[in-house]
Amino acid sequence: MNNRAPTTISQRIDALVEQMPELVADNVDEADFWATYVRLSGPIIRDAAAIGDEALEQASLRLEDVLAQYGKLGPAIPKPSDPKTVPLGEWLRQTRKTARKRAF
Repeated sequence: MNNRAPTTISQRIDALVEQMPELVADNVDEADFWATYVRLSGPIIRDAAAIGDEALEQASLRLEDVLAQYGKLGPAIPKPSDPKTVPLGEWLRQTRKTARKRAF
């Protein structure tokens, strides 16, 4: 099975979910938590993006839900006041497309 198959992305997110209690407990400092979280979730997001937009959006939403469950998203992050604000999945998609256009 290809490492970038959607089921593998899902399994990798499941594994990250299982690590979250320990990750939160071991990284009380927010900067340490985010550095570790990005190190673990970054490759998942990158591989999901390589599969396609739908896989990227699904992975992003699942990871966002996990962060919300552990209080890492919420009141500390300001709610967008503009109703035209782009959802995270769409922002990632736009960023990825912009990055491709800038390639030299």
